[in-house]
Amino acid sequence: MKKAYFITLFLGTNLFFIFFLVYKNSVMIQLSFQKQTYEKQKIALMKNKEHLRAQLCYMQNRAHIQEYAQGELHMQKMNRNQIKILPSQSL
Repeated sequence: MKKAYFITLFLGTNLFFIFFLVYKNSVMIQLSFQKQTYEKQKIALMKNKEHLRAQLCYMQNRAHIQEYAQGELHMQKMNRNQIKILPSQSL
């Protein structure tokens, strides 16, 4: 009787550990897949960040601002004769 009980307990324990190892491996596979997905997303976001940073530098470029002002907004450079000096007000 004790021998059958011991064998049953031994087999049950071994089956528990086998199922536990299978479960652990399946969780590891799932987590590695999530990690890979997040790494791909991170790379895409880094590329987007660099693209936006380059676009920001281009938009802040003085030559681009002047080109935009003259081309899109039809602004012209001011001449000295267009500048009027206002009389100073005394306090």
